[in-house]
Amino acid sequence: MAIFGSVSHQLDAKNRMRIPSPFKDRFGKEIFLCKAVNGCIRVYKSEKGAEFLGSFSSISSFDSEGQMDYTVFSSMCEKVTGDEQGRYLLSESMRSYAGISKNLVTVGKDGFIEIWAEEHFNEMMKKISYEDIFKRRFEAEKANARTEL
Repeated sequence: MAIFGSVSHQLDAKNRMRIPSPFKDRFGKEIFLCKAVNGCIRVYKSEKGAEFLGSFSSISSFDSEGQMDYTVFSSMCEKVTGDEQGRYLLSESMRSYAGISKNLVTVGKDGFIEIWAEEHFNEMMKKISYEDIFKRRFEAEKANARTEL
């Protein structure tokens, strides 16, 4: 079952968040948080996050660049266990990275969700038009169709 859409919500006074109801059935008591390249936090099921992180374990100990990538990526991830009320603590590191103070927007993206600072999400939405998105996707599909011929 794909997850999509967005929900606005807030951290509580102790910097805990809940996974909004449209998405929470996909996640268990433990979740895997990762700082994403676009300034948000990606949230995966704990098993999926561990699987993804585990994919780095095949990097040779003698591959210094690969080991550096593994170290950096590992340092950007956290496993978090929810409390009995289904709240998850967002660490200072995660909040600082994503610019989160109080207000959040959670976006469903098929197999994971993204947590955005509301201000950053709204800024992004102002910069991007639906028309531009559809044009880019259409051009990409046309380019793919040409290469398949």
